[in-house]
Amino acid sequence: MMLSLPVKYKVGKKIPLKDLISKELKPNEKRKIKSFLKKAVLTYQIAGEEIPSVHDDIYHYQVIQYYDFELEDIKKSSYMANVYQPLIKSPCVIRFFDFKNEMFSLALKRLNQVNSADVIVSDFLNTETYQIMLPDKHKQRLFELLDYENIINRENKVTFYQEMYVKVFIQTNRNLYHNATSFLDAPIWYDTNKVAKLYSALKEIKSNYEQLKKTNVNAEKMKINQKIRTSIEALDNL
Repeated sequence: MMLSLPVKYKVGKKIPLKDLISKELKPNEKRKIKSFLKKAVLTYQIAGEEIPSVHDDIYHYQVIQYYDFELEDIKKSSYMANVYQPLIKSPCVIRFFDFKNEMFSLALKRLNQVNSADVIVSDFLNTETYQIMLPDKHKQRLFELLDYENIINRENKVTFYQEMYVKVFIQTNRNLYHNATSFLDAPIWYDTNKVAKLYSALKEIKSNYEQLKKTNVNAEKMKINQKIRTSIEALDNL
């Protein structure tokens, strides 16, 4: 993994395949994973209390983990992300790669309010796919955003990971809003309320654009476009 983290958090532990085939998986899922996955490594783990942990009724963030998953084919990365983000209870960054390409997966997680032993993925994000050997300005920017030293809000592991997640969401969806990337270097990241408003507005725009593609009804299109304008105004005000 080409991400920059302190050496003290380096793990480099290869995970046996048998430990990755969870009992929760169905037989056909187990077969797919065995055919898709070549190797998995826990590369880094942010542990300790230099960045405080959070364990309350909503979050259980004691570590932030970074994984490398080598696949037979990068086209299987979305499927694998859908399987492993819910299975890995800790907030994590998973790099999926094959011999030529790579992509990254992140997910916001919270405790199940009914069963605190269970973790729910509330938000899910896969980046673009990048060629490993070729220079790419968008991939370089992604690495900068994931760089440990560039994460501003270290109040605790929740704010640390959420900042990373929202920044990667902006970079991955940079065309949603004309000034989207301007937020990446703004001082907004010290204010968790503003970050929440920023993410909510961008997510709403993304959702509405997806709905817009699905309808041919003019009246419905007008309503959706008005919602998009409202969200854009909220971002302009931020």
